[in-house]
Amino acid sequence: MQTANQCFKVSSDQEDIRKVIDEAVSAQDSWLQMQQEAKQKSEKGLAELKAKGASVYGVLTNGGWKTTLVSVKEWKKIVSQNTTPLVPAKCGVHLAIRQEKPGANDNQTATWLMVDPASGLAPSSWQSMVGPATVVRVDGRPYTKDDHTVVHDWISFLLDVWGSEKRPTGLLKVYQFQRFAYKKYVDSKLNNSV
Repeated sequence: MQTANQCFKVSSDQEDIRKVIDEAVSAQDSWLQMQQEAKQKSEKGLAELKAKGASVYGVLTNGGWKTTLVSVKEWKKIVSQNTTPLVPAKCGVHLAIRQEKPGANDNQTATWLMVDPASGLAPSSWQSMVGPATVVRVDGRPYTKDDHTVVHDWISFLLDVWGSEKRPTGLLKVYQFQRFAYKKYVDSKLNNSV
């Protein structure tokens, strides 16, 4: 009687493919676990911050972007202005943005956030001399420079689609953004392991 290995010869190419698939599944499991842990940690941290009346993490954009602390009082003001970037919202990332010094300088980062999902263009008030802007999550959970990098790269990808005179309607979905974010995560892990 023959064993399974004798019946089905496995080539080295097939073994390599299996290894890649196993690594991808393992990376996805790690990513999902990390996301769950980060969510639990951020929810606990946010509750503690709010209890202390302290601050939440947001992003200050001024051409580039960096993580900043925003007092709970300022966070409430930013959210109450109802200036919501629509593309991230359609993709499940609910943000609020506030211009800090309108007219001070151009801020492409803020302009990109305010792009209209239908046209691929930001409203005229967000196209030039926007000045520095603060971005926070509407739910008060942390929004960091790393979070913003993924959102910014996603919008850049969508702008390329608009630039090719197509409408990215099918891409403006939560699962499409999650796939993109996951791919960025896996790519970063692969690049860091080399």
